[in-house]
Amino acid sequence: MAMEYLKKSMKANVSKLLLAFLILLYTNYGFSQDIHFSQFNMSPLTLNPAMAGAMDDIQLNLISREQWRSLGAPFRTTSASYDMRLNPDKRAKTGYWGFGFNVFSDKAGDGNLGVNQANLSLAYHLFLDDNNSLGAGLQAGFAQRSINFTSLTWGKQFDGLNHNPNLPTGEAYLPASKAYADVGAGITWAFNPRMKAYAGKTNQAFKS
Repeated sequence: MAMEYLKKSMKANVSKLLLAFLILLYTNYGFSQDIHFSQFNMSPLTLNPAMAGAMDDIQLNLISREQWRSLGAPFRTTSASYDMRLNPDKRAKTGYWGFGFNVFSDKAGDGNLGVNQANLSLAYHLFLDDNNSLGAGLQAGFAQRSINFTSLTWGKQFDGLNHNPNLPTGEAYLPASKAYADVGAGITWAFNPRMKAYAGKTNQAFKS
């Protein structure tokens, strides 16, 4: 009787966790123009901090992307990441911790609008049963955005015939560089370990 009650209780708890996960998955969220990759699995920590330690005991990734070369000033993005399981003992019954570090650089457009950022991630993955686990992660980082205003064309610099870069822009002063802190959080649900299937929700829009 005790074992049967325990099994029913565990199933009820798993159902509640999955329901909470689905609710979070479909809540509204907002993102700025963050970097993105087609091969997002090669940059897991830019996707979700809860992916730290989720896929392998140790994982090292390097990815680079160039987009829209026909525009003359393509978008160039490069990212490197490392993550690991802090206690990868297969005999762990409740779960394990994951740690990760990632850096990326992004440059775009004629104004060379760019961002350089470095992040640390910490996650915990809780075993729900033999085939499912629920992970939650936090990420903290430091970033710097920059732009080259002298490479841009402004309406006030049109002299009637051509663009004259020596004319004043007529725009209010804007800083060419800004540094800020960036904090994010996320959750993941891992299922079917043979296929390494994951679903997740993240909100990395907390910037100061």
